Amino acid sequence: ENDGIFRNEMATLLKAADEKPFMALWPGRPIGNPEKLREMLVFLRQEPVAGAGHFLQLEQPAVTIALLRAFLDDVERDPRVNVPS
Repeated sequence: ENDGIFRNEMATLLKAADEKPFMALWPGRPIGNPEKLREMLVFLRQEPVAGAGHFLQLEQPAVTIALLRAFLDDVERDPRVNVPS
């Protein structure tokens, strides 16, 4: 029963996320199935951060900042996203 509730909640969250830019950062290699995530989220950027563990932003701050800035720049230029000026 709880599994069904979790699936329903995840489906709702993914539908909401699919309408928005989404960035997934992970340490080294992907967690889970990145291709499946790509199928569920149209506006998705997935980035591995080498040399990091659970605390990417603390362990690799320059890399994390560079990836976030590039992502936000792309979001700002993407015609699918309504970004207030």
